[in-house]
Amino acid sequence: MNATATAAPTARPPVFISLVSNDISRGIVEAIVADNPEATVTEYPAMVKIDSPGRLVIRRESVEEQLGRHWDVQELHLNLISLSGTSTRPTTPSRSSGAPAPDPKPSRTRRQA
Repeated sequence: MNATATAAPTARPPVFISLVSNDISRGIVEAIVADNPEATVTEYPAMVKIDSPGRLVIRRESVEEQLGRHWDVQELHLNLISLSGTSTRPTTPSRSSGAPAPDPKPSRTRRQA
């Protein structure tokens, strides 16, 4: 008998973001749901939680469209309660020259007294 092993499908670990329930968050939630069709929204009295399998994308352009104004991504922190998952940034050059950005962790030199 020749047994062949089949790889089990890779489960995508769930991720979530929870925001304070207010007018700005409603626009953020609408943008997130539009960009993440697998996302589910649970509303609580003072909080909105968005769950998604594996990945949750937040696009500045989508949020700006929902809010009808410029939106700095750092504003997300004003409404953020909690999140779970790994945060990544888009892989685009960070400087107009296309050169790689400097190392965010500067090297330390030890001085002797």
